[in-house]
Amino acid sequence: MIGLVGGLFVVSWFVLMRGFNNIEEDYASQNLGRASSALYNELEILDRTTSEYASWDQTYAYLRGKNPSYIKTEFPTSTFVQLRVNFVIILNNSGQQLFYK
Repeated sequence: MIGLVGGLFVVSWFVLMRGFNNIEEDYASQNLGRASSALYNELEILDRTTSEYASWDQTYAYLRGKNPSYIKTEFPTSTFVQLRVNFVIILNNSGQQLFYK
């Protein structure tokens, strides 16, 4: 009788543990998918934003030295908060840093 109960315990323990393991793997996979999707979305937004800034006439004028007020008007602290970025770097075609904040 003790052997039967012990055998039943061992079998049920393995079945339950396998089931919990599968549930944990599914949960981890779902969370990884969510995190990956969120990161991809953030990168897409950042790419779109940088493309917009790069194509503006005001940016080109600043790069040619014709719009020195561009930095003050386009990159106040509120812009960083709104765009959810920590820094901005503007480079010319040669890769020289023209602005960093």
